[in-house]
Amino acid sequence: MDHVHVNIEDLDHFQLLLRSGSEHVADIHLNLRERLDTLGNEWRDREYEAFASVFASTEASLRTFAESAEAYREYLVQLLSYLKEYLSLQTPGRDAAAASGPASPAAEEEETSCVGDLDRAREVFAEQGQNSYGMQSTCGLAVAACVCRQLGLDVTEEDMVSRAVAHRQCQYDPDDREPSGGTTVHQQAALLKSFGLPTRYEEARDLEQIAAAVESGSGVVLNVNAALLWHDSRCFEAGFANHSVSVVGVVRSKARGKIQGFHLNDTGRPDGAARFVDAEAIYAAWVLARGNLLATTGPEARRPKEDHSHAR
Repeated sequence: MDHVHVNIEDLDHFQLLLRSGSEHVADIHLNLRERLDTLGNEWRDREYEAFASVFASTEASLRTFAESAEAYREYLVQLLSYLKEYLSLQTPGRDAAAASGPASPAAEEEETSCVGDLDRAREVFAEQGQNSYGMQSTCGLAVAACVCRQLGLDVTEEDMVSRAVAHRQCQYDPDDREPSGGTTVHQQAALLKSFGLPTRYEEARDLEQIAAAVESGSGVVLNVNAALLWHDSRCFEAGFANHSVSVVGVVRSKARGKIQGFHLNDTGRPDGAARFVDAEAIYAAWVLARGNLLATTGPEARRPKEDHSHAR
């Protein structure tokens, strides 16, 4: 049986067709279906199955989308972006350092400036899972506690978990505690407010949203897709936001002001204190995964320092 080969160049072509208002949306959908079947035949791995479930969900919703061809077209554009990222994750030898491709010499030497108190971020960082309940999937709770400490409040993960359990603001199964601890963005907001930190909610559109929140001095919780953030396809799940981090710094080029990346407190990693992640990875993990953010509001927000100029 001949396979239909899958490559990123073809997917780029499909995206261009869709964005140009192609009338052949149904044909493109069937072509993608065939290509996904090919991926399944070639790889037969659980990461493929997780990705394919995203596509299957679009097929289940075809009748809804049929009422709006434009909405379905945009959905396919989004799906193509996921598939492109998934293919790149499967490239042999790919690792986090090479995730965005080799940097040009000019990019490596470009002088940058970081807004954010990275020393404070490292001081308040703590890896998730440090609670007496035995919960390990506590990224949202641990990150919320990090934000509290970043803004001067003495709040531990234990404090946050205890309050979440008491007020039913997290996933909790006393008979299966290790995978417990997951939170929705609305639960995160309620918990932060209970510690005196009201927040505003924003859906992901562009990276300037994150930068504006950090540069205004807000504490920022970002809900992202872990696989696209870490370049680890095992964490892809359904392709949407499934992990929480705190944004503690924004890095821009000094000459152009272009966002180069962000520093994150990522409680899901032992090396997660003020970890730098480039703009491309954040765009994939946040915007393409349809993530969201919470930014603290009110007088608690503090203007961050701008004292980390360096060549990246």
